[in-house]
Amino acid sequence: EDEIRDRGGNIDEVMGETRGQFYVMRPGYSLTDVAFSYNVKDIFVPALIFGMAFALESGNAMNESMAGIETDIDLEFRYKKVLSAHLIGAFLAPGKAASAMVNVYDKEANEMQYMVETSLQIFF
Repeated sequence: EDEIRDRGGNIDEVMGETRGQFYVMRPGYSLTDVAFSYNVKDIFVPALIFGMAFALESGNAMNESMAGIETDIDLEFRYKKVLSAHLIGAFLAPGKAASAMVNVYDKEANEMQYMVETSLQIFF
């Protein structure tokens, strides 16, 4: 999941929010994550993030509760308080609860997902 820029359609949004009066079969969503980071002289901040998500009502997710496990590596490079550049690598092992809510045709498919992202933020 993209933590810097929300593009919509994320697993947590599909599983946990109401999208109108006819979309009521949502299973709910619970996410626990842990982040470790180290600030090196306010120039370089590497971070490692682990997350695990569950469906709160497994009956609405084909009787599955595991939504997935995600691991991110975020390498942030800072220039004073003006510029922040990120290089992020992410790995997601989706669970069957997420597959049941997101997949259109094969509700059991849960292939590993990978992502690499770069971003640049300017503060003024």
